[in-house]
Amino acid sequence: MRAPKRTTVALARVTTKPAIAARTDLCQGLALPKRNGPMAFGPGEEMSFDFHAAGLFVGRMDIKVGAPRATDGRQVLPLFGRARTTMFTASIQKFEGRYLSLIDARSLEPLGIRTESIYGSEPRAEQVSLSADRRSAKIKFQAGKAEGTRDYGQRDGALFDVLGLLYYARSIELPPNTKVCQEVVGDRRLWRMEGNILGVERIDTPAGKKDAVHVKLRFDRVAHPDFDNTKRPWIEIDLFLSNDVHRAPLAFTVANDKVTARAELVGWSTKGTTPDDDWKL
Repeated sequence: MRAPKRTTVALARVTTKPAIAARTDLCQGLALPKRNGPMAFGPGEEMSFDFHAAGLFVGRMDIKVGAPRATDGRQVLPLFGRARTTMFTASIQKFEGRYLSLIDARSLEPLGIRTESIYGSEPRAEQVSLSADRRSAKIKFQAGKAEGTRDYGQRDGALFDVLGLLYYARSIELPPNTKVCQEVVGDRRLWRMEGNILGVERIDTPAGKKDAVHVKLRFDRVAHPDFDNTKRPWIEIDLFLSNDVHRAPLAFTVANDKVTARAELVGWSTKGTTPDDDWKL
């Protein structure tokens, strides 16, 4: 009887590439739906806020929605801001500044930002240009006698500026217990903002008790070769938006490692009391 034939089977070498871990630090922006119904704000709206720190009045901020204008074939809304301090301490220095953010009148997304200010005795200026997809920013700035340019390349999501983000937040749904992440251009830098929508609370305001949507925010400076990235500044803000069609910013608290200040809405006109020319940079 013949012995069975041996058969040799060659096994293919299987090379398994290590799995690429999904990024856990993505910041793709505010993916929240727009609110139904009328716009929360319109051209001419003006708001004034008083700032207090340690029980003392320390400054005022005013914001305004300007008249729409046509720019490069699209309707644009200018958002104006101006602020000044009235009391100076070791943690609050003399400041006076003006701010302009241009936003698309339909999408409410930012198109460009300009600021002019004086910190102490130092003049500062800033101009921010955004790419067409708003995922990169070029910041030209002046601080005293120094001038420079700072580039932030392609980011995970579209960028906002601080003032534009406030108005955009007034126009979207803010469901309780929702966490958000958004990168924001401000003060010649890029910041990563992480937020938590805490829900509706009853708060005290100069006009009495009001229901407000409480949004807790933290801003951390994004790393850049210009900075010592072992020490990153941070800012925390508790924002209270009226729980109605206007989503008006009734109050907010701003804190960093040096000072805590609270701002309250003390003046509000939907039609405006001053011409846009009074707000221009």
